[in-house]
Amino acid sequence: FNGTKVGMVYKDTCKLTQDDPTVNEHFEEGKAYAAVTTREGKPPKLTFSIMNPDAQFLSTHLGGTYDAPTKTWKFSGEEIPVSGEWDVITKKGMDFTIKKGDAVAKINFDVSDKSILLVDFTVTPTDPGNGTKPFEAKEKA
Repeated sequence: FNGTKVGMVYKDTCKLTQDDPTVNEHFEEGKAYAAVTTREGKPPKLTFSIMNPDAQFLSTHLGGTYDAPTKTWKFSGEEIPVSGEWDVITKKGMDFTIKKGDAVAKINFDVSDKSILLVDFTVTPTDPGNGTKPFEAKEKA
């Protein structure tokens, strides 16, 4: 996120997916096949989970306030999207950049001895303006 590692990404949670486009078909009366078809593409979305967040992390990414002396996070229930550039650096293949993405973060915690506190993120590309493409993939050398 903006050149800074967000946190410890929980194993096997980072995914880049893209929904099918919305297809609109227009038919002539009595015909089985569409006369006109339009498609509206969907942007790729980045999802991942961060493990073991601290109170300041929760305040930064979910909103609310952080009290440093007591290391306490206080939250009113209003989620604040985090907007910025998001980079996915891979070990092989391609690296991906969302030039401007709105992130929605939420707590995911099964309170048990086997579980760990996670914060789930969904990052959706938005138009960065100035004719810049919102999403890019770059092959590794």
